Amino acid sequence: MGGTLLSAREVQFTYVKRYFEEIVSTKPAFGELLFKTDTPTLLLDINGIKDRCVQVKYHLPGVDIYYAVKANDHPSVLEALADV
Repeated sequence: MGGTLLSAREVQFTYVKRYFEEIVSTKPAFGELLFKTDTPTLLLDINGIKDRCVQVKYHLPGVDIYYAVKANDHPSVLEALADV
């Protein structure tokens, strides 16, 4: 079983980079805003959060999904997840 073993840091960076590129390519307004805004900046894609939750529930039928509020306790996120 050959292959390259990546460090956790490399995996995290690769995932974040891929996710960022996906957001910028599918939501150009986000990309424009990010490049004009000082850091740190938090953009919340509420519809994207809802969509991901629906996808997880669809692919894991019969599994109870729990959200760790300490991950992000923004009221808009909590409301979005409560609605799904």
